[in-house]
Amino acid sequence: MTSLEKPNIAGHMFDVVVIGGGISGLAAAKLLSEYKINVLVLEARDRVGGRTYTVRNEHVKWVDVGGAYVGPTQNRILRLSKELGIETYKVNVNERLVQYVKVSLTFYSYDQFKNILFEK
Repeated sequence: MTSLEKPNIAGHMFDVVVIGGGISGLAAAKLLSEYKINVLVLEARDRVGGRTYTVRNEHVKWVDVGGAYVGPTQNRILRLSKELGIETYKVNVNERLVQYVKVSLTFYSYDQFKNILFEK
């Protein structure tokens, strides 16, 4: 079955119906199915992933157009990506990050910006 084909669910009973095939819906369905709960995921688009989507074409290797960043404190999504074999990589390690507030422009290294965002 391709992603565009509709499954034949007539006559099937489901314990849970998850509305939305974004990261939260897929994570919920995964967790429920691990407990042998019969789950159906309904997604309106012709793909799953929700706002997490990477465009690949002949002009660019890839461009993340949503849900592109996972911070170092987002343990649940990092654990889920590891379970699913999704490769993670550091971004902007050697680049300067820019923060624009009203009329001032400030440049930060990655570590400086990370410390500002996630200071305890």
